[in-house]
Amino acid sequence: MPYFTSEQFGLKNPLAHIRPDLSSFDVRGERDVGDRFAFGTYPNDLRDVQNSFTYGDTVTFSKRQHSLKMGVEFRRHQLNGKLQELKNGRKNLRGWFAFLTVGYADPGDGSRARQISDTALNYGETIRGYRMTD
Repeated sequence: MPYFTSEQFGLKNPLAHIRPDLSSFDVRGERDVGDRFAFGTYPNDLRDVQNSFTYGDTVTFSKRQHSLKMGVEFRRHQLNGKLQELKNGRKNLRGWFAFLTVGYADPGDGSRARQISDTALNYGETIRGYRMTD
């Protein structure tokens, strides 16, 4: 269960049923004053399970000064994963001034979210299952 959700902060996320965590925010403070600052939930969430199975055997024949060695090896690799990258969203702000003034624009002119420089949200299915045999 997430510690904070986007809904608690009034942020709409159409994928909240998949990943309700608070969006990731990145304030590019070095552009006006201060340093860069990030908060919220990290946007990349890897849920991978990897298995590798190795089966092998060797046989050696020796007769006097000669020997012959033979072997076989079989490897099976599996990677099952579900990448949840940016399902909770990411919002970037150009600087501290933009961060501190979000929501203070005149609601009548439609510029309420103008301070956010860009936002991202990934849609689509990210379940994958790779198999490889050596």
